[in-house]
Amino acid sequence: MSTAELLAPHNHLKAAGPAETAQKCLYFMHMMREVEDRIERKLYRQGKIVGGVYVGRGQEAIPVGTALHALPHDVLLPSHRDMAVWFIRGVPLGRIFAQYMGRVDGLTRGRDGNMHMGDMSRGLVSIISALAATVPVAAGIAMALR
Repeated sequence: MSTAELLAPHNHLKAAGPAETAQKCLYFMHMMREVEDRIERKLYRQGKIVGGVYVGRGQEAIPVGTALHALPHDVLLPSHRDMAVWFIRGVPLGRIFAQYMGRVDGLTRGRDGNMHMGDMSRGLVSIISALAATVPVAAGIAMALR
């Protein structure tokens, strides 16, 4: 399977066999680890990151499994440790890095930190810093989409 096929947004697993599914999962788990390592160990230490950095090291399978099995019309509320959801849903890595660096080409155009990024065109809703406060938001979204 080519990288383009792996990165195709909303390329879901309905027709994929176990080997293809495992390959996609491993690819995105590794990609998440590498992106977060670069953000944490290089950009943050160089002082290029706005705000804190929260990584999902050791928890990569959770966002990968969730995002790969979500349907294109599903709305997701990825938290601060769910990096893989963003690139599985098709957000370019350059925009993710720009968001972390507070640049105008980030998802919030440099107006907010990395925990509060969203992209409604991809069904991704930003979380609220007090994570429990996101639950009523998610419930409201679910009720609105019924």
